[in-house]
Amino acid sequence: QCQKQDLFSLANHQDGYSLMFIHNLTILAVTDVSTEFIISMAAFCPNMTSLTISKSEINDEAISHISKLKKVKKLQLIEATHISTFGYAELLLNLPQLSSLGNCDSFGEVINILYNNYHYQAIPNMLPLEQVDC
Repeated sequence: QCQKQDLFSLANHQDGYSLMFIHNLTILAVTDVSTEFIISMAAFCPNMTSLTISKSEINDEAISHISKLKKVKKLQLIEATHISTFGYAELLLNLPQLSSLGNCDSFGEVINILYNNYHYQAIPNMLPLEQVDC
């Protein structure tokens, strides 16, 4: 609702700019957000632990910014159809505390990509995931 009411936007500023004033935000659920909003969120909300994004046309570019939120434990991407298996693999690789991924219809392929294509990076033997909705 905040996004629909433009509570996270200021005139003549990037979408999500006002997030800079709530640096300690840890839980956020948003609908219909832009990549610019995701960029602002990643820059201004480093303490985010739970994030739900619904009905947004986010893609792998947005995922690269979400993967900078190192404290995220719970991530729900609802009706996010533009994220590739490589994008999901990036999340698993870069979010060391992620315990709940939510919906990921291609989870098997994501794991295969993660453990077969990222040999040059330190991949944990066991992921901290506790919940994935396939």
